[in-house]
Amino acid sequence: MQLIFLSDTHLADDRPFFVSNFHALVAHIADRGAAFVVNGGDVALDGPDNDGHIAHARALHDRLTVPWRAVPGNHDLGNAAAVSGRPPRQPITDARRARWRRHFGEEWWTQEVGGWTLVGINAQLMGSGLPAEEEQWQWLAGALAAADPRPVGLITHRPLFNEGPLQEPTEQGAEGRYLAPEPRRRLLGLIAGSTVRLVASGHAHQFRHTAHDGVDYVWAPSTAFVLPEALQPTLGARDVGFVDIDLATDRPQVAMRRLSTMQQNIITDFPGAYPSLAAAKAVSAAAG
Repeated sequence: MQLIFLSDTHLADDRPFFVSNFHALVAHIADRGAAFVVNGGDVALDGPDNDGHIAHARALHDRLTVPWRAVPGNHDLGNAAAVSGRPPRQPITDARRARWRRHFGEEWWTQEVGGWTLVGINAQLMGSGLPAEEEQWQWLAGALAAADPRPVGLITHRPLFNEGPLQEPTEQGAEGRYLAPEPRRRLLGLIAGSTVRLVASGHAHQFRHTAHDGVDYVWAPSTAFVLPEALQPTLGARDVGFVDIDLATDRPQVAMRRLSTMQQNIITDFPGAYPSLAAAKAVSAAAG
């Protein structure tokens, strides 16, 4: 009972830097098959401000030959307010949420795969203060209760923590990498009282597999690109790829996969992908 978990595809029609890697993955799935595919978010390159990016990402996902679902990420909907209180450059809004639903369906959902229940959530809502935030919390509590006694795989774009559930992350860039402290504690409380056996996330562009309190925590690498050490510390395997998760039993078997047909892109080689990268490249060139 194979689940293919991928994330951070960063797809766009007018900036198609990473589309070929997605095509390679689609071809692999068509050849090898799978029970189900989940995209852990950041399906689009710049979804908050480009409807075309979201639409193009959906069209590409429709080429998958097996059933699939996706949850939204920050490059799809924008961000909640930062812990520091600084307003995000692209805040999550109801209009951006509506755009996601128009192309990809519900922001939170359940899906039975074999003997498991997958529960997808919108991590970008958590800490946003939008009315839908509490609606999702109430729905999630009910979904986890309804799944019992089936094992649950929780899908969230943002990882919950670095070293452990009770340790606050302190590495460079930690504030934007994980769920904010208050929603993280609330989510961990729901997990502790449920049959969640797997938490799968993206966002970090690195693969990692750890276990805490009977739950496997899996980070998917990006199918699009890796971030160099200067932009992100090494937290796991820094590679382009995806994750195979075998759900044949109530304990997931996890393996990272790399395809020879996927380019091992580094984001700094694509300054046209994001304005901040282009600006950094220009400053570096002027200083050199």
